[in-house]
Amino acid sequence: MKALSVSTLLLLLALTAAPAQSQSFEIDLMPQVGYGGRVPNQVADRGSMSVGAQAHLLFRMNQLQLMLNPVFDYYLIDADASGLEANINLKLGLGSIETVLNPWVGIGGKLARVNGDDAQANLVESTDFGLNLVAGSAFGAGRIRPFAEVWYTIGDINLYLEENFGEPGANSIGFHGGLSFRISD
Repeated sequence: MKALSVSTLLLLLALTAAPAQSQSFEIDLMPQVGYGGRVPNQVADRGSMSVGAQAHLLFRMNQLQLMLNPVFDYYLIDADASGLEANINLKLGLGSIETVLNPWVGIGGKLARVNGDDAQANLVESTDFGLNLVAGSAFGAGRIRPFAEVWYTIGDINLYLEENFGEPGANSIGFHGGLSFRISD
């Protein structure tokens, strides 16, 4: 525990000791649409659409780009069921923010809440947790840029079912795309 405190203090000192001109903080707001399904059998035939938004709280120091990434999605499962998702991810930018291709990778956590009626009209409610692995990119160098990303979630997530709604979930894959609006420099 003491080693963790010392390493945290050293990291904070290193971050604050760097010259001010090499540090910046930026915020991107990113409305999005998505599509997700359970792996392996539901991605193509029984996935669900989502609408939502995410943000990139980007901290740059020299060439290092770290993004804190809150994400919220509403899943349109069918007429009798819907789901909400809240995610928090930490992403690492892999390219320069000024180039045409701005890729990132990340890891984070997911909280998913689903409710609705199953095939027998029984009310089903569940709250599930998962681990996200994320990869994506923004395209272009302006203040408004399209983006796309893929998510792989490890966990018992049950947001994508229509005919088997209410049964246990499985690992899932999802795709998001939208526009990124830079609101600060």
